[in-house]
Amino acid sequence: MRLTRELHAQSGIAAAAANRGIRERLRGSSRPANTAPGDSLSNIDVPIVLIDRTFHLQYFTPSAGRLLRLRIGDLGSPVSRLKLGLEMPDLCKRLRAAVRDLASTEADLQGSNGQWYSIQIRPHLREDQQIAGAVISLHNIDQLKRMLQEERRSRDLCYSIVEALPEPLVILDSSLRVVAANRSFYDEFEFDRQRSEGKPLLEFAGIPWNAGAVRAVLRLALSRNQAFSGLEIEGEFPRLGHRIMRLRGRRIDAGDPERKILLVLFNDVTLQKMAERRLLAAQSAIEKNLKSTQSSLRETEADLLRSREDLRALTARLLTTQEEERRRLSRDLHDDINQKLAVLEMDAERLRQSLLSPQADAAVESLRGSVAAVSNEIRRVAYQLHPSILEHLGLAVALRSYCSEFSKREKIRVQFSASEQMEKIPDEVALCLYRVTQEGLRNVARHSAAKQARVTLGIKERRLRLRIRDNGVGFDTNEVRKTGIGLISMKERVRLVNGEFVLKSAHGEGATLDIWAPLPKEPQ
Repeated sequence: MRLTRELHAQSGIAAAAANRGIRERLRGSSRPANTAPGDSLSNIDVPIVLIDRTFHLQYFTPSAGRLLRLRIGDLGSPVSRLKLGLEMPDLCKRLRAAVRDLASTEADLQGSNGQWYSIQIRPHLREDQQIAGAVISLHNIDQLKRMLQEERRSRDLCYSIVEALPEPLVILDSSLRVVAANRSFYDEFEFDRQRSEGKPLLEFAGIPWNAGAVRAVLRLALSRNQAFSGLEIEGEFPRLGHRIMRLRGRRIDAGDPERKILLVLFNDVTLQKMAERRLLAAQSAIEKNLKSTQSSLRETEADLLRSREDLRALTARLLTTQEEERRRLSRDLHDDINQKLAVLEMDAERLRQSLLSPQADAAVESLRGSVAAVSNEIRRVAYQLHPSILEHLGLAVALRSYCSEFSKREKIRVQFSASEQMEKIPDEVALCLYRVTQEGLRNVARHSAAKQARVTLGIKERRLRLRIRDNGVGFDTNEVRKTGIGLISMKERVRLVNGEFVLKSAHGEGATLDIWAPLPKEPQ
């Protein structure tokens, strides 16, 4: 519009120059018709036409002649009869308004060449300020017109896009007043369009603004051209009820540094935020329950550990009590019952010698043999219950003796070997390895169908190693671990001396049992 005003100003200057030229001509100039007096109009390249008081063509500039298709012969002709190259249906009406009412009018017209012109009609006054007619000035505004049309189309397109957005959108000026908003904004919040435009956004009633925080964010976005997206407002909205709105926006520069607008988009995130809050509440409840469960599990685990330790302590006491009871029974059998049987055997011998009958002699001899057999069996049972040889001669000798006795009894060849330099072994370790050897060889006899076995005893890196190996049918160690009470007993004995229990076997490959027991540290 500023360019249009400048063009009209230039047209006014040209019209004033034409007035001066005409006044010179009316004072008696003898120049030919349609020849500008002096240089008053010759230097003006603006289409200008002069009409007298009777609405006849009085004068036109060369550029006006080319544009309106005027000829010298048209001078003096009524305007109503001229066929101008620029159609203006109300031209005569505008001329009458200029001559009779001294009214100036403006209009934009499109010529036959397709270009746009701005036409201005104003009164033509003589020097004595009497009306002499009218002045018509034209200026080519085709480029401006097309620019305005393109601008209008772009603006309409932008408004169409804004209106098409499903989310409420508002456009604010630098004072945070509403410049425009889309239909969704007015429909969503039930605001009147005419009353809303020009009103400060934060003064809109019904929206639960956190005015201080919202104003600060909007001001920051305008001053720093900094987009924002995390601003949320929550509260009761008219018609909508409780809602959570997330505001997003950014600044748009309108060309003029003083003209800055801010686009603000409203997103209803109520469902999303409520779902997030429910999820957080559920997560918090789960974490609380998890902590409670973990606490209960820790307590249960502590109880289990205590129960396990109590069970192991009880097992240790039972094993100790069992060994003590075995030792007592073995001592009673050996020292008491076996001695009585020995006395009985001697009494039977004396009785045999006092009898003269051969039949009685044979019966007494049979009785003495039976007593001797019972005595040997009691001696063997006492040895099984507690081998005194273990205490008096050591582990190696006790194992060698047991392996020899086992081979004779079970008809399985058992080879025993031990390191030559065998130091003093603690009693509890020696008893543990002896009992493990007993249980291990019993398992060989019961389950392996082996023809031979090997027992080795050695020391390596301050650890005592016992190995029992057979050439039997083997077994699945996983299955045996589930049901083998003997294995459980052996493992518990080894654990009580802080040892290591390793069993390896497979079908058809025999079995190997390795026991590692730590020895006391050597004295410094």
